[in-house]
Amino acid sequence: MKKVLSLLLALAISITSLSFATSAFAADSSKCASITFCGTENNSLIDEALNAINECRKASNMAPLSLDNNLCEQAKQRAKDVFVYYDTQDMYLPNGDTVSSYIPTGIITTIYAFYDVPTYDSIKSQVKTYAAHSLLNSAQGVGVGFFTLNGITSMYVIYSQNQVTVPYTNFADTSVNATVNTLISNVSLRCQLEIVSGKSYVPLTALAYFNNGLSVSGVSLVNNQVTFKSSKPSVAKVKNNILYAKDNGSYSLTVSLNSNPALSSTESYVMSGIKKPKANITSVKSKKKKQITVSWKNNIKNVTGYEIQYSTSKKFTKKTTKTVKVKSSKSTVKKLKSKKKYYVKVRAYKTKNGKTVYSAWSKIKTVKTK
Repeated sequence: MKKVLSLLLALAISITSLSFATSAFAADSSKCASITFCGTENNSLIDEALNAINECRKASNMAPLSLDNNLCEQAKQRAKDVFVYYDTQDMYLPNGDTVSSYIPTGIITTIYAFYDVPTYDSIKSQVKTYAAHSLLNSAQGVGVGFFTLNGITSMYVIYSQNQVTVPYTNFADTSVNATVNTLISNVSLRCQLEIVSGKSYVPLTALAYFNNGLSVSGVSLVNNQVTFKSSKPSVAKVKNNILYAKDNGSYSLTVSLNSNPALSSTESYVMSGIKKPKANITSVKSKKKKQITVSWKNNIKNVTGYEIQYSTSKKFTKKTTKTVKVKSSKSTVKKLKSKKKYYVKVRAYKTKNGKTVYSAWSKIKTVKTK
């Protein structure tokens, strides 16, 4: 099988070459991964491409070609593949297998890239080089596939000498999740995370950068194929690909591909602006001798109880500090020293499955006992 690659990297730049079939070999699954991203199959352009090809062939007194369903499906997959990996000889698939093993009936295959919306004229200007090539004098079938991703449209064409048995009939543009099996060396992962400041949670997404493909910008991956892990759940907890802000501080996020966790990356972040829930003291008074009554506002749901901490030291030193637990949002502390200044603060807590989680302490209030 003879092949031609024609890759138009700019409006008027093309790289073309002929290559001959090489022996197929099986891809090493341990070095491969399946990745999925969303783009558009521009099926409405397939008929335009066929007309352009046949116009070029008519000018060279060659018989018109017909769209083959199987070849078109192969071409549509290859139009997606080239965003992840292509080589200038069009010899290898992204997973390392040969193109000839995937398209055994092709005589010539061509790749084109459009950085503007393809038109009939722009398509014709590209296919004319090989549509009427001498190797295709006896060709009967053709497969065409278009795929658009991040503003770039790829077109892949397969010419074949085989007679068309099942014609291609789908000319409706379709948004699809494209899956490509690739060597992990072709892909770099990044975590896409907006700045989290004062937010309680934020969805996580992964970006893929293809080292040897058409797409040079980050491509968003379908979320169910990646896993995120936080290095410090007490600061940033991850569950179901959602980041929950817990506290201010430094942490790192690791994103890995489920189909092959060897493809992963880790980045460092800083959580800031997080205000932890807390009980706010609304009143602290000494109505009776050696007693103080503390009231606070309960702005935390489903608490187990509260801790009141009081001390004669504003630093709450161990010797001068005592802690009591209560259930309600108002409590009286007795048996204190008379005519003494006390520092008071309150926090809420929840107990679940044997574990206790505390809120932040309230602001410190002062009171002098009677």
